[in-house]
Amino acid sequence: MTPSMAYVWFGPDGAPGVQAHLRLTGRTRIQCCTYPDAPAILAIDDAPVSVTLTVPGRDEEVTADDVATARRLAEAVNAYVADLEQRVKAAGVMPADHGPEAMRRFMREHPLSAAPGGQAVRASIPGPFGTRISRRL
Repeated sequence: MTPSMAYVWFGPDGAPGVQAHLRLTGRTRIQCCTYPDAPAILAIDDAPVSVTLTVPGRDEEVTADDVATARRLAEAVNAYVADLEQRVKAAGVMPADHGPEAMRRFMREHPLSAAPGGQAVRASIPGPFGTRISRRL
């Protein structure tokens, strides 16, 4: 298995760049932290790489462009999940148990914790074969 990794590089003009490779596994932590007075933060952590996504202006109003960008992200994730599902089904390795009990087991095996500062966390995690598992702590 290839681990998650990140590279820092410098262009010809000396400007730095970062390239991160996330290799998602059952140990990858994915959570969406929501706050009453600030935009949500989507966090993906697969040591040693951590990525957080949020809008550019944390103290500003969310714009229509922010929503459009988030929708493009969701569309890309949906295409990624659909491809993986198709490959699993084609390989004949789709488990027979992928209903509600499998989702409850997934929740037990992947506990979530509160965000720093005791903020409430609401997470929506991809469950087995495209199902969504959401929880507010």
